[in-house]
Amino acid sequence: MARKNILINILWLIPAALIVVLLGFTQKQQNNIALQEIKIDLEGHAAAFITENEIVKTINDRQHVSTGMSIKDINTDMCEKLIEANPYVAQAEVFSTIDGILNVKISPRNPLLRVVNNRGEHFYIDEAGFTMPVSLHYSAKVLVANGNISAYNNSTQAKRLNTNLQVADSTAMLDQLYSLAVDLKKSNFWNAQIEQIYVNEQNEIELIPRVGNHSILIGDISFLEEKLEKLFVFYKKGLNKTGWNKYKQINLKFKDQVVCKLN
Repeated sequence: MARKNILINILWLIPAALIVVLLGFTQKQQNNIALQEIKIDLEGHAAAFITENEIVKTINDRQHVSTGMSIKDINTDMCEKLIEANPYVAQAEVFSTIDGILNVKISPRNPLLRVVNNRGEHFYIDEAGFTMPVSLHYSAKVLVANGNISAYNNSTQAKRLNTNLQVADSTAMLDQLYSLAVDLKKSNFWNAQIEQIYVNEQNEIELIPRVGNHSILIGDISFLEEKLEKLFVFYKKGLNKTGWNKYKQINLKFKDQVVCKLN
């Protein structure tokens, strides 16, 4: 019985030893592989904001990555960090394969809102709540917020809200605009109907619709769901009968009321 157990153990050890040898051989082979090509995969609309040449230049300039060098000498983690420093990149994945290809996968940031502050400066807020600069090559078709907005984005990198805003009292307004844009986009109806957010001189928020010659005063985003529900009912039961251009302003600030100003 003892001899049988020893034989069984030996039979188990042989495959394990072969695996170790093969792994060592594979690792040695990989260490000797020269970089043949850098393959860039720009997912979604990433190509609208950033080019393959920009990505290659980034890792060439900072990590000296070039064809012919050994794959083992490429610091893929550092390459990812360098690429993710680009304000239009949400995530980068860099890895090499045994055929000598360095694969770079880029996931872009998705603009949600374009902000035009009271000095005429433009920047985006993305779906994750990061500010990002506008691009000289591409303009995203997103909701626009303008008016009495004092915040500005002075960074070339993507930053979370309230980390790079230069006016102390502006943070709350940008947070409100971001939350409002998120909620509007969740609804097919409001996403289609609202084309602009305006902050008036009283720091109150107004919505500008695509259909109808009126503005919608919501004040702030408190009780937003109730305000939009009131407006939807008013659209359905009121404006469908009186006409969409009868009023110049629809005020939703007051609880259980819709107050209108005539044109």
